[in-house]
Amino acid sequence: MKKRRQQMSSVDIREVLKLQERNMSLRQIANRLGLHHTTVSRWLQRAKELGLDFQTVSKIQDKQLHSLFCKVKGPKEEAFYPVDVEAICDAIDQGRAKILDSCMEYLEQAKTSDLPPLKRSGFYYRVKQYWHAHYGNKGRVMAQEWEPGKYLLIDYAGDKILLNSSRSNAVKNCRVFVAVLPFSRMVYWYATPDMTTESWIEGLQNAFDFFKGVPSYIILDNDTALVNHAEKGNQLYSKGLLDLAQFYEVALSPARVGHPQDKGLVEEAVKDVTDKFIKKISPGSLTSVNDVNFLLEKELEDFNCAKMARYGISRRKWFELEQPKLRSLPKNKFFYGAEILRRKVRINGCIQFHTHEYMVPPEYFSHSVGVYVKDGQLLRIVDPLSNHLITEYKYYRPGEPDELEGFLHIKPEYRLPGELTPAGRLEKSCEEFRQLSKSAGLFLSKYLKINNRSEKGELANRLRYMVKKLKTVSPETLELSFTHAVETGIYEKSAFLNCVKAFATGMPTKKEKKKKTSENSECLRPLEEFFSFLGNNTIQ
Repeated sequence: MKKRRQQMSSVDIREVLKLQERNMSLRQIANRLGLHHTTVSRWLQRAKELGLDFQTVSKIQDKQLHSLFCKVKGPKEEAFYPVDVEAICDAIDQGRAKILDSCMEYLEQAKTSDLPPLKRSGFYYRVKQYWHAHYGNKGRVMAQEWEPGKYLLIDYAGDKILLNSSRSNAVKNCRVFVAVLPFSRMVYWYATPDMTTESWIEGLQNAFDFFKGVPSYIILDNDTALVNHAEKGNQLYSKGLLDLAQFYEVALSPARVGHPQDKGLVEEAVKDVTDKFIKKISPGSLTSVNDVNFLLEKELEDFNCAKMARYGISRRKWFELEQPKLRSLPKNKFFYGAEILRRKVRINGCIQFHTHEYMVPPEYFSHSVGVYVKDGQLLRIVDPLSNHLITEYKYYRPGEPDELEGFLHIKPEYRLPGELTPAGRLEKSCEEFRQLSKSAGLFLSKYLKINNRSEKGELANRLRYMVKKLKTVSPETLELSFTHAVETGIYEKSAFLNCVKAFATGMPTKKEKKKKTSENSECLRPLEEFFSFLGNNTIQ
């Protein structure tokens, strides 16, 4: 039960000042008179401000003394420019004005008077008191004014979603990240395995992608993963959050501790996702975070497209007005977490990672991609230049056998018909080789006939390598090279490429060098003639 404040007595005040002159402490005075020590301290502080002592107080009447020491609850209404609260609340109720516009109008009117105006907090207090006394809880007069495309409110739902997984090291539960654009009330939900800094950053990045833009300010919760130390005017943010703010060029503004009204709209969105989604899921009915996000995506679209009863318009329609005010997304994507490893995509369209092979889309064949493991559960493949997510697979540790697919993980949408088989790759390589020159088809037919005992996959690799080298040579040089190779029987890969290089640089081939050497040898004298010459010209 809350203690009632002690009543002020003129006798007690005089006794307190009298005992103080005897150099007694606050505790001693309080114990002597049966008062609380904070009461004694307050009276003594008031006497010091007024410059009173025991001799002066003893001459003052009780009523005057009580008025001097009584706490002033607030400024008198007559000392300020009056507020027509009734007219302001009537205009707000009919939708003809807003609380902020009314306050600005009051401040302008007060400039024409000799009386000083109320502060904004005093103006709001009087309007709020009158509203609750005459209109009850109808509407929210004190709602904040949000500018379009300027703010983003973020938080996490308090309730967890329990998952059911047969693997011992799998995620057991997940949390739902919530983001709101306060002007349009547009909401974004996203499930993450935990509430670490990496999960907060992943939720923010996905929110930016969902809204197709970046706001100027992020009003965030004082979570330990984001704010290491929260103090008035001195917030110490985590390094990952600071890096993200610098990358997207956004300002961070944590809500005040113990003041959820600073981000009331995101608190409402948390309540909505809890009532409409989290409480409806039976514990253990879902097996992974991806399953939760799949259902959240459907529920989110219905929620944003539904009409708001208060405004008569959907969040999606209102968002169409706010979206152009958002700043455009950067070309590259911010990356936070484990180190990105580079992997070369093989000819079969897969990368190898920890004894397993994972397939990538066809446009990345024969290129390099970035790879990293998230939370020990997902293998994510990203673009090496922009760090944008390409695809993701369930991650398997080294030596861990797959349950169904073996060690090759393929998504059907990435498979090209017949291309991944050795015969399919050989057929495609032959087709690319024939397009090099008119004489390339004749050379290719004889080349395949001579190398018919080689494996089709190996032949495809050789032809692909030759095509890659020959694409840089001019068509005239290729025509001469193919014709010369067919006439002289050069069908070995390295010998043919040397022949092409010789024609391109104007150097003679090895066969031409041998022929020239043999022609020069015919001009030499026979060996017998040489010895006879030496015999006739010996030195005496």
